[in-house]
Formats: sequence, C-alpha cells, structure tokens
Amino acid sequence: MDELWTIDDIVRYTKLSLRKIQYDVTAGAISCCKFGRSLRFKPEDVSAYVESRRISRRNHTIGRK
Repeated sequence: MDELWTIDDIVRYTKLSLRKIQYDVTAGAISCCKFGRSLRFKPEDVSAYVESRRISRRNHTIGRK
C-alpha cells in the first residue's frame, strides 16, 4: 500500500499555499480520506489534482491582453 500524504506534504509538493489547498479540498477538487479530524491523501489523487490543472498553450495565454 502507498503511503498517505498529509496536507502539509501536498503544500510542499505543489508549492501552493496552505489556504489554496484547503480551499480545493473543501471544493472537492482533491480526493481525501478522513480519519477523525485528520485528512490523508493518496499520491495518485494528488497527481490527478495537478494534472487537472494542466493547461495547453493553445487554450491559454499568460500575461497577454
């Protein structure tokens, strides 16, 4: 069985803020397992979260108006 990640592990992995990760967990963008008050995450669910935010160059421009 894979190791389960904490929310702090996801923050370190993605370099996103704790607040952003908490928001996305609440919104259901990241699947998690709940044990009492603790949340744990499967690495493959975190990978799916990251991939779901992937954009193609054709559909998005950065800094252009």
